[in-house]
Amino acid sequence: MGGKKKANTSKNWSLAGEPVCSTPLSPSEERAFKEPISSLRYATAQMRKNTPDTFQNGEAMKQGEKAARASLGFFFKYFGGKYQRQDIASALAKAAALPGPIVDHCNWSSCYMLGAALWLLDYVEREELWEELVPLLPPELDEEIDYSTPDVDDLSYSRDHMLGLMKVFIERKGEQRQAFRKVWDLVDKRTVVRLKDEFKDALLDYFDRYLEVCTRVKPPAGPDGGGAAPMLSQPSLSDPFGINALDRCQDFNPARDHADMWFLMNTMMLIGKSPEKVRGTLYFRRSSELLQGFQVQDPYMICAAYLLLERDSDVLANLNALTVSVLVCAERHLPWGADEAYSYADTSEEGVPDLSLRYAYHSREGAYEEVLPDPNIEEGELLSEGQLFYLATGYALPRDQAPSSCLKGWFMEQGVPEGRAEALAWGAWFAS
Repeated sequence: MGGKKKANTSKNWSLAGEPVCSTPLSPSEERAFKEPISSLRYATAQMRKNTPDTFQNGEAMKQGEKAARASLGFFFKYFGGKYQRQDIASALAKAAALPGPIVDHCNWSSCYMLGAALWLLDYVEREELWEELVPLLPPELDEEIDYSTPDVDDLSYSRDHMLGLMKVFIERKGEQRQAFRKVWDLVDKRTVVRLKDEFKDALLDYFDRYLEVCTRVKPPAGPDGGGAAPMLSQPSLSDPFGINALDRCQDFNPARDHADMWFLMNTMMLIGKSPEKVRGTLYFRRSSELLQGFQVQDPYMICAAYLLLERDSDVLANLNALTVSVLVCAERHLPWGADEAYSYADTSEEGVPDLSLRYAYHSREGAYEEVLPDPNIEEGELLSEGQLFYLATGYALPRDQAPSSCLKGWFMEQGVPEGRAEALAWGAWFAS
C-alpha cells in the first residue's frame, strides 16, 4: 500500500542553528533517496577491500545519510519552486554518500584552520578579549603543527598566537576539547548566527549549481534517441554501477554520461583552475560555467563557521561532499590557498624617494577628518610624496630604496591593472 514513509525523529538536528527533523517521503521520493546511497555504499565496501585506509568508514557514511535525511524538508522548501522533490532527494543522497576521504579533510586541514584562527583573532582584537583568550591557549607551541601550518606572517598578530589557536583547533576532539569550546564561547550569539548563515548561504549556492547539473545537464542522445544508460538511478546489489555491462558500452565516459557525479567529485580539485582546465575536465560547458561562478565573499568567516557548525553537530557540517566543497572553496580564496611560498620576491630595488615639492595640499574642509586629522598646513602649500606619506603614516620613506619595478611587472603579467599592480608592489615592499 502506497503512502508516506514515517519520519525517524531519533536524533535532534539543527541547520545553521535552527531545528530540523526528518520529513515524510512518498515511495518514489524514498527510492530516489535510498537507491544512490545503496549503490555508493556497496561500491565503497568493494573499494575498501583493496584500500581500507582510503575511504571513509561506515559510521561516517551513516552520519552523512542521517544528516541528509534530516535536512530534506528544508531543501524541499527552499528549492521547491525550482526543482522536483525527487531530484532534490536524489542529489542530496549522492552528495552525502559519495565515497572517498572527503570527511577526513575536515579533521586535519591546517589550511582552513589558519583562516579560522585569523578570523577569531580579528574578532578578539575588535572586541578587546585578549585577557579572556590568552589563558585558553596552550603554554607551549607544537613543532609538528608549526611544520604543517602554512608559513604565513600576519601583519597584525604574532605567529605564537596563530599557532596556539591552531593547536586548539587541531586537537579539538582530544586534549584541547575544553579549550576549543571555551574559545568559541567568547563569540557573541549574534555573530555566531551570522557565521552559520554565511556558511549556509554558500552551501545553498553550491547545491543550487549542483542541482542544475543533476537535472538540466544531460548527455547527448545516442543512436537510439536516448542518453547513456543510468548508472546510479537503477542500481542492483550485484552490479550497482553497471560495471559488468561496460563491455557492451565501449564509449562510456563518466564526465559525459554522469555529469552530476563528475561535477561533485571534481569540484574540490577544480576550484580556481583555469577555464580551459575546468571545461576540459567537466565536459559540458554549462557545468564548467556553474563551477566557475561559485565564489565565497568572506573565506575567513566560512572557515570559522565550519568549526562552529561541527562543534554544534549541525547538519551543514555533515553533508559530506557539499560541506567540503564549500570549505575547500573558502580555502582556495585564502592568501595561501593557491600554494605555499617558500622563496619570496625581492620587493625593492635601488632608488630614492621623490622629494620634489609638487603636490598642492587641500584640506577639503574636514572631509577626511576621520581618516586623517587635518594638519596645520596652508591650503595650496606644496608637498612631496615623502611628506604626504609621513603625514599619513608617521614613517619616513627609505633613502636608498624604491618598490621593485620587476615585481610590479610580474603583477601586471598576472592581469592586475597597472595602477593596482604598483599599489601591490608598494604594499609588498613595506610588508616585507
